[in-house]
Amino acid sequence: KDPYPVKPGVSWAFQEMGQKEGVHYEYNKTERTLYHLNGSLIYMRSAEEPDNLPGPDLGWFWIDEPREIPKEVFLYLQPTLRHPGGPRQGWITGTPAGRAHWWRQFWFPKQYAKEFELPEPPLSPGRYITYYAHTKDNPHLPKEFFQAQVAIYGENTPLARQELCGEEVILEGLVYENWDPSIHIVPVEDWPVKQPSVVVAGVDFGFTNPCAILVEGYHDGMRFLMDEVYRRGLSEIDLVEIAKGLRDKHQIEYFICDPSDPRWIGALVTAGLPALPATRRLGNVWEPTSGIGLCHAMLNRRTPEGKTAFFVAPHLVNFRREVETWVHERIPGFRDPSERPRKKGDHLMDCWRYIEAFLQRFCPEGITIGSSTIPFTASISPSPVSP
Repeated sequence: KDPYPVKPGVSWAFQEMGQKEGVHYEYNKTERTLYHLNGSLIYMRSAEEPDNLPGPDLGWFWIDEPREIPKEVFLYLQPTLRHPGGPRQGWITGTPAGRAHWWRQFWFPKQYAKEFELPEPPLSPGRYITYYAHTKDNPHLPKEFFQAQVAIYGENTPLARQELCGEEVILEGLVYENWDPSIHIVPVEDWPVKQPSVVVAGVDFGFTNPCAILVEGYHDGMRFLMDEVYRRGLSEIDLVEIAKGLRDKHQIEYFICDPSDPRWIGALVTAGLPALPATRRLGNVWEPTSGIGLCHAMLNRRTPEGKTAFFVAPHLVNFRREVETWVHERIPGFRDPSERPRKKGDHLMDCWRYIEAFLQRFCPEGITIGSSTIPFTASISPSPVSP
């Protein structure tokens, strides 16, 4: 039995073009080569043996289904594109394997570096072009096949978006697997309210890492993510000016801040901004009172009519990137720990947790301190030490 079953597929393809084996082409089973009547010699090689790939001068190569193929295969094949008479092109076809897969380091280097907080790589030589194709648009597949796939993967789950729509998502260890952009991202003009009754901002300080601010509104149990800031190298003066602009624009009543550096909180308070230290407890999705648990619950929140009660403005691209790539620190059984996405890109995720924990602790009807209830519209004196 041929351990490299390429002949049936090749024979079928040539048959579709009206060509016959022995007349238009010859397939050598021992050498795993195909010789065509126009003089082309095609090598059939397994990616499981990358050491056998270097050597020939190729006019083109084609890697099919790179999901389980190591990066070394691509690195070995690149320098073989040196045949003077060929187009010198490399093709990769297949279903995406997640945002952390090696192929995105070459086709989307800047985006990959940003998502996983890596140094931006130097520009690679050559041109890298991407074509996306949805399964439902394949004219050679029966409709029943696509419907069966939808029944297996769901309508708009992360798995369906990867397998049927060609999107790069992270599936293994994803924290907010219930995030659904088709439901949660809604144009601002279609929101049920124009100005939420309460607006709070979460702040995650940083200098080398990005400084992040997330603006969230509350209204009758609904949540509205209204604005974001995501910038590196901000000074205290820059941060204060940006925070003031957000406060005036969105009528922000409190800034809930990363408590790890009271100096930054003090700078906001000195500038007259109502800044409070956040509760930092991370928790898990199954702990409904923890930071992650509260955020997870917000994504599932629905109105009495069954519609979403969590809205995200379309321009919050950094929030979407983080919520779709943030994974648990430890992923049991991950096949290759060295390639596991690192727990990075969580700056706006921290902001979101700070806000939800604050709203849970201090109900929207008012902030209860001892036996007194202070309404949100009242002016309280925030402290950089304790809320």
